[in-house]
Amino acid sequence: MGGATVPAVVQIAGSFHVVPAGDIPPGARIHRIHEETKPVSTEHHWPDAPADLFGPAPVVVYGMPEAFYHGEVDALSSSLVRCVLDKFDTYTHRLANPLKPTEAMRNGTIVHSVVLDGVPLDDLVAVGPDVNRRTKAGKEEWAAFVDGLGDREAVTQARYDTIAGAAAAVLADDTAAWLIENSRREVSIFWVEHHDGIEVRCKARIDILAELGDRLAVYDLKTNGRGVDRKTVRYAISDFGLPIQLAWYKRAVSLAFDRDVASAGIISTFMGEPFDAVCDPLMDVDEVDDDDGFSHSGEALFSRAMELCEKAIGKVARPPAHGGCAPVDEHGRPMPRRLRIHPRTLDKFDN
Repeated sequence: MGGATVPAVVQIAGSFHVVPAGDIPPGARIHRIHEETKPVSTEHHWPDAPADLFGPAPVVVYGMPEAFYHGEVDALSSSLVRCVLDKFDTYTHRLANPLKPTEAMRNGTIVHSVVLDGVPLDDLVAVGPDVNRRTKAGKEEWAAFVDGLGDREAVTQARYDTIAGAAAAVLADDTAAWLIENSRREVSIFWVEHHDGIEVRCKARIDILAELGDRLAVYDLKTNGRGVDRKTVRYAISDFGLPIQLAWYKRAVSLAFDRDVASAGIISTFMGEPFDAVCDPLMDVDEVDDDDGFSHSGEALFSRAMELCEKAIGKVARPPAHGGCAPVDEHGRPMPRRLRIHPRTLDKFDN
């Protein structure tokens, strides 16, 4: 186990690195040392995935349907990590009451399919008749239209135009288009964390996993109704704890592929006119902007987020006796609290 040829995964300042077990730097936290005969991970293409996704090594599955990932595999995900960190009762509420997709969430799913999977929009939705669905006749005409659609979703012309515009805006952005073109998309990763001898099953679904030389980039595609100017995007990132989500993805990718993650961020597209999209490389930015009050050190932000991910794993392994009451909306989601993008911003999740 201690030979120099044996790879070890260690954590230094919040980042994962693969080094020979004989050359572990002082002060590094050892996450795992692999035996020479032990695979780092196994890769599969759906539906040829193992029945047990949580073996001794991480399992990577390409092409797993979103419905199967979310509905059939019980494990700690990035969204549940944020629930755990908000209040433990938020986490237990989410487990007992899975989210019911809203129209905005379904719009986001459709945009993902168009942009990441290349599915034609007309294969996913159909524009319904222009009727008043508050009247009996309008409801009946709309219902008759829906009955003949099969798996497609009925939408209004305005909703169709919004989805199409948001998807087109992503592909029109040079950076986003390059990332998508040079990536593996919607990569599902499953692994087991160990905390005080207790196993915690974990999962992550990476929208965009791109190659940057010998390192990797992790990006998540987001739809939003606020706008894509820098200040608005950063507030949204803060409100929804996206550094924690990206740190969770970074953790999953580092463990599964034994490669450094050089960049992590989001691609945000506005669900309205004027349609526009922006890439925010949250991890690799180090800036202070006195004009809008943002200060942002990517390294410090992700180091803090990684610590919180580990804290969440510990809470799931050993649940608190009483989690307290968590403010949630009608869907069981933590109520957002607007703060600046700064490592201290994540203090709101440290409960």
